[in-house]
Amino acid sequence: MLAAARQALHPLDPASAELTLLRAPLVSNKAVLYFLGRRSGRPLYVVKAPSCAAGLTAAAEYSALRQCHAWWAAEDRHRVAQPLALLRPPDAYLMVHVPGPPLSHVLSQPLLQPRRALAATAAAGDFLRRFHRHARYGAMEVDVLELVGKIREVEASEMRAAGLALPARVARILDAAPRERLCGPCVRLHGDYAPRNLILWRDGEVAMIDPVLDAAGPAEEDLATFLSMLSSASIFAAGLALPPMRRLRLNLEGAFRTAYGVDVVSPVILRLTLIRKLMRRWAYRRGRRLGSLERRLASLRERLIDAQMRALLEECAMELPWGGTR
Repeated sequence: MLAAARQALHPLDPASAELTLLRAPLVSNKAVLYFLGRRSGRPLYVVKAPSCAAGLTAAAEYSALRQCHAWWAAEDRHRVAQPLALLRPPDAYLMVHVPGPPLSHVLSQPLLQPRRALAATAAAGDFLRRFHRHARYGAMEVDVLELVGKIREVEASEMRAAGLALPARVARILDAAPRERLCGPCVRLHGDYAPRNLILWRDGEVAMIDPVLDAAGPAEEDLATFLSMLSSASIFAAGLALPPMRRLRLNLEGAFRTAYGVDVVSPVILRLTLIRKLMRRWAYRRGRRLGSLERRLASLRERLIDAQMRALLEECAMELPWGGTR
């Protein structure tokens, strides 16, 4: 891997032979990341080797990153990590390292630096607005009952497998959904627009590192992905009992949506899509994060997660135009 990276970099960086691995690889269920630089220095490059289980190849990810980086040549704010080369073998690609903390880290400590968290969340909304401007195909119609049907599919599969069910109030609101078709923007979707895939590289500006671009659909899909991750962060579970925490969460959500543009997307499509993504997030948190915990602690955390996710789902459903009467 290091030899392949050095060879690819040589035309761009004559001193590439001096590059070495600066730290242990960062391993996740989606990829392995290798950080390259000169000894006693900061990282200069990153090699990403996607996991086969993640569903995307290095070639597909590299192509998506090149497309987004080309789009950003016309932008005056934010940035996209610069792709440099596809490496074969191994099945990996090389890109320029972007310094700064992941947005997920910044948003995990909103009480310590609330202004920074608000500015970072607004930056994420502004970035996505610009991204969708480049990725837009036009307008599309979305059937409200089809969106409800997708929610029911998640309930019958992922939710049921995790031993979960929709709160009764949410189920009643969904049952009352009108037969209606709504118009909204159709875009080439980012596909995984989560805080972990954004770097706060300087105040008020983010850098994107992992676009997917493997599908087109309503812009609300990308917005709901970000909001579902933001709203369900463990730090905000305390909002169930502490009103200031709930206000902070709502302010962060508002900053993101305002920066994107509140009049650009359909509130109904966004809320129904967000309900589906919160359900998947709930099932994931219950099924993935608790296995190694001691039984009593696992039970306590399980109850806290359940209470938080039920509250989020009810809040989201009640904001539907017909939700307040159920």
